[in-house]
Amino acid sequence: MAEVNPAKIAEKIDDFIFHLKSGFLITKIPNNSLRNKQRRVMFCDVSGHLINWREANQSDYPTKTEYMMDIGDSSYSTSKKKKGMKLSSLQSVQYSVDHYKDNSFFMRLIFESRNLDIELLNKEDFEYCMDGFELIVKNKE
Repeated sequence: MAEVNPAKIAEKIDDFIFHLKSGFLITKIPNNSLRNKQRRVMFCDVSGHLINWREANQSDYPTKTEYMMDIGDSSYSTSKKKKGMKLSSLQSVQYSVDHYKDNSFFMRLIFESRNLDIELLNKEDFEYCMDGFELIVKNKE
């Protein structure tokens, strides 16, 4: 059995949180089926303790063309100021194998107080976030 190196795990978690501070472009899927999906940027605060989301801006996209193509795809209504969710309250991370096989990168983050359903735009971000959030869940202090 491979030996687990706590310092290496902590380094991977710190690296993930560093990237999460910059944010990942996501589609936030509302719990209320009457509301539209919303393109957002999921990020954590400077302290690395709270996860939140904000409206996506053109600067969040690799190119202006991608932003323009995406503009009609999701709701861009202004979201109310949200209170961040503590990363320490993350209980588990789930994903759908069927969605993944169909190149739909859906993920459910299960916190103590609520669930957050998101879809990442590409496989690389999905796998990186999945691994990062799973590390956080498995290595809570």
